Amino acid sequence: MKTITYLALIFASFAFASAPSEEEAKPKAGEIEKAGFLTTEACAQKGEFVDCNLQTIGKSPFVLYIHDEDIAYKLDMTNATSYTMFEDVGKNGGKVVGILVGKDTIKVRTYVPAPPETKSFFKGCM
Repeated sequence: MKTITYLALIFASFAFASAPSEEEAKPKAGEIEKAGFLTTEACAQKGEFVDCNLQTIGKSPFVLYIHDEDIAYKLDMTNATSYTMFEDVGKNGGKVVGILVGKDTIKVRTYVPAPPETKSFFKGCM
């Protein structure tokens, strides 16, 4: 019975984990905010963004590819939770807020998930 209770608490914490508040998502002094395409380092090195093999998620660190800059920033997740990021791998529009370390690593404080994709209606067969 205790095991079921603990599992319920764990799943509830994940279920209620949502996007950070507006205050948490704002950069503080010395921090940057970057938005781009979330993938793994292994997929970014191969140039496989949309067709990324999801098996690399646990084995390769996350990177945020910025189209305008043509840079894949490595994401240091030691101070942030990454469970919301798993759903966003392969999506464009996720934002990270954190401190730039070196020229290609961001020490992430907050991750803001990509907005949901809009539904479209195709009338080609009508």
